[in-house]
Amino acid sequence: MTLILLADCTPWSGARTISDKSGSPQCAMHHVTLITSTVFRVPDGTLFDEFPDYAQIRLCFPNLLEEGCVLKRSVDFPQPIKATYCPKCEEEADKLRAESDRHHKSLHLSR
Repeated sequence: MTLILLADCTPWSGARTISDKSGSPQCAMHHVTLITSTVFRVPDGTLFDEFPDYAQIRLCFPNLLEEGCVLKRSVDFPQPIKATYCPKCEEEADKLRAESDRHHKSLHLSR
């Protein structure tokens, strides 16, 4: 399923950012201004391991949050930090991550 899931996910190979007319950084893929805001990460010293699908998805979008960071605080991601990211990269990657999660859950349920 991973191969099918990621068939539309081509690894990004170009520049990550471009500048708009005023010099502000934009996502080179989506041509939208990057956002800098507070996001949340795993606590310092915590080992974090993404699902293999997530690592593949990460290659397809040039301006995602760093590995181990999320937009909403939770028990697993309590530490606030400032980060810069593309909202469209996050939105599109979230769709693929959700599909990956559904796939992995279905594998566990069928066992």
